[in-house]
Amino acid sequence: MQQSRLSFLLTTALAAACGDAYGPGDYWIDVTNGRGWMELGETVQFAVEAREGEAPTQGPTIPDMKFTWSSSNPSVVSIDRSGTAVAHRIGTSEVGVCAPAYCGYWNITVINPIAGVVVIPDSITLLPYDRLHLTAVPIDAAGDPVADEAEGVYGELLHEMTWSTEDTAVARMGDTSVALMGDPEYSPVPSLVVAVSRGTTRVTARLNEFAGTATVAVIALDLTDISAGQWYTCALTNLGEPYCWGGGFFESDAQRRWSTPRFMPRRTEDPRLSLASLVSGQDHTCGLTSEGAAYCWGSNGSGALGTGESLQPTKPVLVVGGRSYIAITAGGEHTCAIDTGGQLYCWGANRWGELGITSSEECGSGGKYESKYPCTRAPAAVTDRPTFTAVSAGGDHTCGLVADGTTFCWGLIGTHQSPDTVRVPGDHPFTSIASGSGMACGLAAGGEAYCWGSNSDGLGDGSTTESDMPVPVAGGRAFAQLSISYSVSSCGVTPQGELYCWGWGSTWPTPTRIGDSITWTFVDVGSDHACGMSVEGVAYCWGSNYDGALGIPGEDWISEPMRVIGQIEP
Repeated sequence: MQQSRLSFLLTTALAAACGDAYGPGDYWIDVTNGRGWMELGETVQFAVEAREGEAPTQGPTIPDMKFTWSSSNPSVVSIDRSGTAVAHRIGTSEVGVCAPAYCGYWNITVINPIAGVVVIPDSITLLPYDRLHLTAVPIDAAGDPVADEAEGVYGELLHEMTWSTEDTAVARMGDTSVALMGDPEYSPVPSLVVAVSRGTTRVTARLNEFAGTATVAVIALDLTDISAGQWYTCALTNLGEPYCWGGGFFESDAQRRWSTPRFMPRRTEDPRLSLASLVSGQDHTCGLTSEGAAYCWGSNGSGALGTGESLQPTKPVLVVGGRSYIAITAGGEHTCAIDTGGQLYCWGANRWGELGITSSEECGSGGKYESKYPCTRAPAAVTDRPTFTAVSAGGDHTCGLVADGTTFCWGLIGTHQSPDTVRVPGDHPFTSIASGSGMACGLAAGGEAYCWGSNSDGLGDGSTTESDMPVPVAGGRAFAQLSISYSVSSCGVTPQGELYCWGWGSTWPTPTRIGDSITWTFVDVGSDHACGMSVEGVAYCWGSNYDGALGIPGEDWISEPMRVIGQIEP
């Protein structure tokens, strides 16, 4: 059994004041096998010595030192003149050891005899380079913990645990360098299991002759969809499981401390949830199940989750109303969806009329730094509008597409600032639309891209001139799909799978090819980063890696697409 040392300092001044001349200088009383707990019925012979010097193990041992022992509660722990302690009943007693003119004391807690160890959780699924802080609980014959977590003895018992894995090629214990690739923020912790590569192994925690085990399965993700938010990204697996990384809005720092680093994909908390599609706004994400049920998670200060309340959930929650939707879109701080009957519903912030309705609710603190503003926390029908086949929410506006290709917008876009619907001018029937910060784009039948609204290089025409009339994106290319962010950044995928981006803070005033070695199926642009999927089903991200939004270590700007960590090999 691992033992601890209990050391108590005695100074010459104190000794002299008490008429004792021991030691040429400071000296220590050192209980070399001291500990703060005993099992019921256990007998322990404590060993004690005195050493000269300023630290308990620096100086020479002082010979012939006389010691006396005491217990504040002999009915719990008795101790004789030789230092032999016996644990009689459950409880705590203060035990003391005295040298001439000086005493040191510590508490001993008597616990039920340890009969086993339980590892929590007992079944773990991790990704390569992932990590999880495990807990080992010593239990008695009845299966109950022998110590309460609030007691100091609990931590002492955990400290005496030893950890191991059967197959270190699958997972290791305490080796954070595997998970963090040199990140100095975390130091090794014995109970930290770190995934290395795909496979299954067992983790064992030992205390004396007792051991508890847990199964560790290291898997890799088969991603099928991906969506970029402000400083985070979410994706779906082939089973419809939502995973997110970066940002950290879906878990607290306390939960994160010894768990997965932010750049690692983490499954949202409800393992039963399976989604068929996924969209991300600025700080919230929503998805639809195959039955059309809408779930949202993330920031809810403006009611963008549609829960009918202001709580900030850390996992996907069902949008209230019980409706089935065929399409959903997430904007800056609002969300819109079309139900199976073709009715448009919107909820969230309504500062500029982006919901297309008049809101009676208010959001915002109304304090010095945030004024109140209109909002709606539950889905509200947007009436007096055409029947839309598609809808796209931007930073502070929303656009809808009707069957004949006509596009309507409302909210703050270009020079328009009203909840009233305005038809997008020009003879450009679109087959799809995408909205960003104060701007939007559409694809014509031949794949030609047109954009309109505010223009900080985001319209892709090489100018910075604002236009309420759709202008052609430079280059004359046909696109199969477009995505626009909330920071005037745009990307598009051609029918041949080529990826082009423009905007990005004047980095690319006209479309510039990105990731030319990859054949792309689609792209999704967040505030300062973008992600996409290749034809092989591999997810890549690029741009700002602030808070791990790209799914790789570090916080640098990366201009070339990088493979998100934890995926299966194509």
